Amino acid sequence: MTEIVGLEDGLNLLTDLVNSMQINNSMQIAAAYTLVYNMATQKEPYNWRAEIYSLHATLHVRMLQPTCAVIESMDYGEAVLLAILDGWRNFKLYRKMLKRVFSYLDRYYVLQESLPNLTNQADECFLKSLYLPLRWSAMKSLPLSRESTIDSFVAMVNTLGDEEFAAMWEKEKKCIACRSWSQRRSLMKVMSAAGILNLANFDNNNAAGTIAGEEEENINNSSLISVLGNNDLFKKVISYL
Repeated sequence: MTEIVGLEDGLNLLTDLVNSMQINNSMQIAAAYTLVYNMATQKEPYNWRAEIYSLHATLHVRMLQPTCAVIESMDYGEAVLLAILDGWRNFKLYRKMLKRVFSYLDRYYVLQESLPNLTNQADECFLKSLYLPLRWSAMKSLPLSRESTIDSFVAMVNTLGDEEFAAMWEKEKKCIACRSWSQRRSLMKVMSAAGILNLANFDNNNAAGTIAGEEEENINNSSLISVLGNNDLFKKVISYL
C-alpha cells in the first residue's frame, strides 16, 4: 500500500525539489512529477490537487520577486526594458520546466475544474507580479531606448495581451514625431556643445537626416534616440521636450 503524503510535508518537499532543480535535468523533473502525481491522485480527504495548483502559481511569483526588486531600484532608461526582457526570458524557461513537473494537473484537474491551464496561470503571475508594477517605468523608458529593444518589448507586451499599453505607446510615438524641428535642433546643439554629438557626421547615412538646408526637417526624434539613448545628459534634456 502506498504511503499517504501529507499536505504540508508534500508541499515542502515539492518546493525543495523545484528550488534545487536544474533546467532540463530529466531525473530531477521526473522525481518532482512523481510527487505531484502521487499527491494529486490520493483519495479524499488526502487529494491535494487544488493545493498543488496553487503552489504552481506561488513558485512563479517567488521566482520573479528578486528581478522585480532590482528593476524597481533602476532609473528610467533602456536598462529597465532590457532587465524586464531578461526577466521574461528567464521566466519562460522556468515556466517550461515547471509545466513538465505539474503537467498532470493540465491533463485532468484543470480540465475538470475549468481553470486556466498552467501556462496561462504562470503568465498571469508574470503580468501581476512583475510587468504591471513596472509598466509606467517601462513607458517612460521606451523613448530612451534603441529601436530593437523597443520592438522586443512591444512584442512581449502583445504576448501578454496588454492592449492599453500598446495603444499608449503608439500615441507616444506620434507625439515624438510631431515635436518641432526647433526643439530637435536645440537638443542637438546642446549635445554638440557637450561633445556628445558630432553634427558634421549626423547625416543620412546614420541618422535619417542632415543639418543643412531643407533636409533639416528629416531629422527625427527616433534618430536622436538611437544615437543618444544611453547618454545621461540626453535623458535629462529630452524629458523637457
